[in-house]
Amino acid sequence: MNILIIHQSFPGQFKNLLPLLKSLGHKIVAVGARMDDEYKKFLHGQYIYTPKQGTTFTAFPLVHEIETKTIRGYYAYEGFVKIKESNFNPDIIIVHPGWGESFFLRHVWPDSFIVSFQEFYYQLKNSDLDYDSDYSNNLGLSRLRLELKNSHLLHSLTQSDLCLSPTKWQTSRFPKIFQDKFRTIHEGIDLEYLNSQYKLALQKPRFDERPYITYMARHLEPYRGYHKLIEIMPYILEECGQDLQIYIIGEAEGSGYGSIPDGFKGWKEFFEQHKPLKRAHKQRVHFLGTVKYEKYIHICSNSLAHFYISYPFVLSWSVLELMFMKIPIIANKIDMNAEVISHQESGMLFDYNKPYDAVSCLKELIKNPHLAKKIGDNARKLITSKYDSKNTSKEIWNEILKAYNSEPN
Repeated sequence: MNILIIHQSFPGQFKNLLPLLKSLGHKIVAVGARMDDEYKKFLHGQYIYTPKQGTTFTAFPLVHEIETKTIRGYYAYEGFVKIKESNFNPDIIIVHPGWGESFFLRHVWPDSFIVSFQEFYYQLKNSDLDYDSDYSNNLGLSRLRLELKNSHLLHSLTQSDLCLSPTKWQTSRFPKIFQDKFRTIHEGIDLEYLNSQYKLALQKPRFDERPYITYMARHLEPYRGYHKLIEIMPYILEECGQDLQIYIIGEAEGSGYGSIPDGFKGWKEFFEQHKPLKRAHKQRVHFLGTVKYEKYIHICSNSLAHFYISYPFVLSWSVLELMFMKIPIIANKIDMNAEVISHQESGMLFDYNKPYDAVSCLKELIKNPHLAKKIGDNARKLITSKYDSKNTSKEIWNEILKAYNSEPN
């Protein structure tokens, strides 16, 4: 078969699917704004699109969202036309529509079978907008902008023949009228590679001989609960051991999910000013910035526990990776997290609005190593059985084939 795969930062969530498709003899062409050269070996061809104009910031603010997606969709469309002119016509198109690239697909290939990876549908209630009373972006135009954030996703839902979403919670967020198009299958984790790196990490000297916990967020933003960690840091450092260290992975500058407060380079700087730590505490909190995958595995391999705090959004791969490594996860209790974490069985869950409960979870793990071991063992079993990309990739492809073959000619 001829297969077209589209992702703004190729391969994204499709990286584990590529080896399978290549091994089955399919011809794969990729389209994206950025390409990881490591995956060229799986491709018959590729097209990198470059938008020749940006968002019109003098335009009415609410239209910025849809204009940006339309611009990306148009320049991706130019690539589709060139691909078609090269006589490559896909039987199946697999696309992540999140950035607008799928807008004009049907104008080039009206009859191709389109599979869309639907990651997140924005809603007003029980969502990232209303979850946190302090930092949720829930005022004025931010609430209204939600409709524009969803507009290109609604368009992609109408033109998709099949929709994939990685968790039941994410699937449930999409409109009921489209639910019959959905299949819930996680893209999986490359456990073979992860396991090799984990074994190497355990053979190295410990990252720190002292006991430590870990936390990670791309830009240390509230979306991933950094402000909650800041709030409980003094209690962790005072009540969980005088030698206990905290290692934080993430970029100090930039916005990540959500916008940065005016006048600050990033959330780290903002919270250093608004919620400063005592000098004695600062000496035990270590900011590592962005690190390579192998170093991240090494750092976390001997962590007593990893804090994962998030708005209701998209479940991070790191949660599954660290669960496989038997690191107890302390996470806030939301449906997204509860899909993979059962309290005191495969992790620890706490009430987001009672952040000190997370400290109690850590104290319990430290006092009860048998509980920590049980959680680690159970977590590894769960990830091994349900999230191995070798298996999930086959599930995804089999589901695509089943839907493709059931379509009328």
